[in-house]
Parts: sequence; C-alpha cells; structure tokens
Amino acid sequence: MRTDQISAGIVAAVVVALLILGGCATGSSGGGVNNGGGTTTGQRVYVIQEPVTFSSGPASILEFSESFNGSVSPAATIVDTVNPSVFNDLSSDGSGNIYVAALYATPSASDTFRAYVPGTTGVSASLRSVTAAAAAPSIGATEAMVAGPTGEIYVAGQFGGVQVYSATAAGASTPTRTIYGYLMGGATLSTLLEPYALAADAADNIYVLNRVGVSGGATVTSPIVVFGPTANGNVTPTRLIGGPLTTLASPGGITVDSAGNIWVTNNGTTGSSILEFAPGASGNVAPILTIAGSLTTLGTLHGIKLDVSGSVLVVSGGYPTPSVIRFAARASGNVAPILTITSPAWTHPDASETLAVY
Repeated sequence: MRTDQISAGIVAAVVVALLILGGCATGSSGGGVNNGGGTTTGQRVYVIQEPVTFSSGPASILEFSESFNGSVSPAATIVDTVNPSVFNDLSSDGSGNIYVAALYATPSASDTFRAYVPGTTGVSASLRSVTAAAAAPSIGATEAMVAGPTGEIYVAGQFGGVQVYSATAAGASTPTRTIYGYLMGGATLSTLLEPYALAADAADNIYVLNRVGVSGGATVTSPIVVFGPTANGNVTPTRLIGGPLTTLASPGGITVDSAGNIWVTNNGTTGSSILEFAPGASGNVAPILTIAGSLTTLGTLHGIKLDVSGSVLVVSGGYPTPSVIRFAARASGNVAPILTITSPAWTHPDASETLAVY
C-alpha cells in the first residue's frame, strides 16, 4: 500500500462507502469547457482528492464531465464531514452507484459500506453504513475494491485475501465469499501475495493485479490472477497471466470491457503503456493492442476505465498534478490523447490513484 499521502497515525480500518448518484450526478458548480476531441458520451469521471493530512480535512470525490479538457474546475464535489475518511479506491456499477474504499483515522467501527444522498453537491452525511461482522475472516487493510456487474462488492486486503459482499448487505455483514491469500493462515493455492487492483467481468469473474515476489517460500510470478464467479476459500485460480511476452513489468490498474478484453496500465523500464489482452487470455501471451510512445504523454500510470463509447481513460502522474488522459476507442501505438483533464482542485489523489466513469 502506498501511504505517502496519509498521516502516520492512521489506523488501518477498512471502509467502503457507497455513493448513490441516481444515474449521472447533476452538480453544476464547476467551470469546465469542452475543447473538442472524441465522442461526447454525457458520462462523468470521478476521482478522489485527499487532504494533505487527515487533520486538514476529509477526503472528497470530484466529478468532471468526460468532455472537459484542460485545467478545469469540478462540476460537483462530494465530501462527508460527518464520517471523515482518507479514501483508497473507488468504483462504479452499472446503475451509477459510486463506491469508495477508505481508511478511518479514528474509527468507531470497521465500516464496509456507506451511502450518500443521490446527486449531492457539497457536504454530505452518510445515510447507510454496513459493518463487517466480527466473525468474518480478516483480510487486513483494504488495498483495492471494485463493484461487480450485479452490484456485489469485491474488496482486496493486504493479507492477500479477496472478499465479496452482497449488493444488499446492511448492518453487520458477513462476506458471501472469501478467497484466501498467503498471509491468511498459510493459504497457498490462490497465489495471492498482495492484491492491489481488482476488476470484474459480466460473468462475475474476478481479475486481480497481484504483487509478484516470494512469500513463505512460495514464488509468485504472474501479476494477473483470475478467479471464477463462485471461487471461495483456499482455491486455485482459473487463469494466470504473466511472462515476457505479456510485457507486464509494473502494472498499475486493471479493468475488463463488455467484450471480456482485459486492459492494464503498465509502467515498464522503457516507459509507460496501456495494454489490452484478448478475452480468455492465459499464460505467457502477448497483448493484442498497446498504446505507448512520446505522443501519448503518458506518465506513471494507475487506474484505468473504459466509457460507453470504448474510449480508454487512465490516471497519469500524481501529486501535485495528476491527470485523466482519454484515448479514442481502438487507439493503438504512439498516438496522442483526445483530451486531458487536470484541475487546481485535484492535487492529492488517493493512494491507488483510481477513477470511476459513469
């Protein structure tokens, strides 16, 4: 977990907040402009702005129109001063709900979900919270999360485990499934060493970006690990993707499109790239598409999402000038982006530097 933006006193309590935006949120406080370039989808892009330190204020979610270009103000901002947190990841589902994983500084409970007023702009208080049941296996502080196509929430922890929560979970809830990692009682079949990014496809298969290395005498060499929709316990992955043909060096984020293609941001020794792998890819396989080169303006890459038109959006760079870079659908090779979003309001991205699109 990257913790350079979080004050040293933070207690690693897992939090996932659910922002119900009722489709596309409608805040209009920003001053962005559309300078052209690419399909206008009407979708929104969401990113996280962290406080400099926890004591300086809670984290917030910034909303931008996907057509914004250049340095712009957010169209809306959601901040919770009632249950302030430091956020670590965010995701959206097919209904427009925005989910946020977070770390409390002084938790009174280990929350798993929080719900916010639909379309709220400005200060928002939590409407609903879900706490992890005391008997639930511990996966450690949250490293990543993603909302599945049916509303289930997948959460990965520092102990290597991945847990699944029901879309209707409320109050003290037990995960419906737990995939065990290396640091959870000696589990070895999953190969999960330290998951740090998650994705789910239309069939609820789980895709995990996994830290490679050695733990407990076991060597992990495949950075992409895939589990089936019913995987539970100490289980073997259905697929592993890794090896020299993949060109995977230091992946930053992962997502799966509606056709099952696997998209990964990659930070290699020769520069950053965006890689696409075919549906069902397994083993030491080459990507079917690569975006890389000087025209791309790609810096160190993190989160990645696709919009409804097939455009690819990635978070590039970091403090103090992170950006969302958008490429046209099926762009390939050394190509320029169709737009770039930066903002004076967005200087401290979350530790995972993720984004959501709806």
